[in-house]
Amino acid sequence: MQASLDLGTDKFGFGFGGTGKKSHNKQFHNYGEESIMHDTIGCYLAIDKGHVKFSKSGKDLGLAFEIPPHMKNQALFPACVLKNAELKFNFGEEEFKFTPKDGFVGLSKVPDSCIVKSEHTGNVQVAQTKILPNVPKALIVEPSRELAEQTLNNVKQFKKYVDNPKLKELLIIGGDADPGISISVLDNGVDIVVGTLGRLDDLVSTGKLNLSHVRFLVLDEAEGLLSQGYSDFINMMHNQIPQITSDGKRLQVIACSATLHSFDGKKLSEKIMHFPTWVDLKGEDSIPDTVHHVVVPVNPKADRLWERLGKTTLERIKYMQKITQDLVLTVQRCGLKLLKS
Repeated sequence: MQASLDLGTDKFGFGFGGTGKKSHNKQFHNYGEESIMHDTIGCYLAIDKGHVKFSKSGKDLGLAFEIPPHMKNQALFPACVLKNAELKFNFGEEEFKFTPKDGFVGLSKVPDSCIVKSEHTGNVQVAQTKILPNVPKALIVEPSRELAEQTLNNVKQFKKYVDNPKLKELLIIGGDADPGISISVLDNGVDIVVGTLGRLDDLVSTGKLNLSHVRFLVLDEAEGLLSQGYSDFINMMHNQIPQITSDGKRLQVIACSATLHSFDGKKLSEKIMHFPTWVDLKGEDSIPDTVHHVVVPVNPKADRLWERLGKTTLERIKYMQKITQDLVLTVQRCGLKLLKS
């Protein structure tokens, strides 16, 4: 109970990390092996002996710690620190992938005399959330009224291919002739909401738009949304959406933009997305290594020889630069003239 959340570095905690190090009281020592994806780590407590050891994918890594005498009668609580990783715990409710040996059993199977039951209960939002059938499952955010209307039209075109269940959509934008209609539609139930941030802000802040069951959050033209100064609202809205939905699915966040390579765009993705995957159709602005630029400055009024630019000049440039393929454009009053390709 006296251990800090600085796991494994205080004198009341024992740690084993993925880098193959054990830690206790700010002392780090080599132990076992490094862990990689899909490894199974087992933690073994021999209470009678006061021993702590670990295993990796069924391999016994040997004794890691001897519990000090003054701690043998204290309860030890399992905890984990993760960074860019996922972990599944199994305390014995499911069959172990690697069956414990030497008489060890899962924590859920030990006798009551070996455990200390906590007087506190967890606060799991997913378990406490009442399933509501009429709240939106998808929220699409647009920076402008025009884009919101265009996206809604696309939703209407695509939804005809979904028959069971039938999908209901709603457009929420500023300047509605009768805002009460949107609220009435929300009360009657809707699956997909498309809207602009200003109007969405009003409905979310007043509790008219329930985000408790949103499974898909789409930020279209995300860079435009950020440039409008709505980054705080986006974060607030994201915080109101459960990261794990009522049916155990993880929230999916999609951000679309032509300029997401900016610092703010990358920062947003790191903050509100879970292991984001980039789908880049263009890439950052760059010039391929195979393209060479040659610029010949010419005064178009004082020197009219540029009108006669042709094979001789091109061959000299190609010889000097060892160019095997070329595309030369000259600018005239009538526009661009292709000389050679």
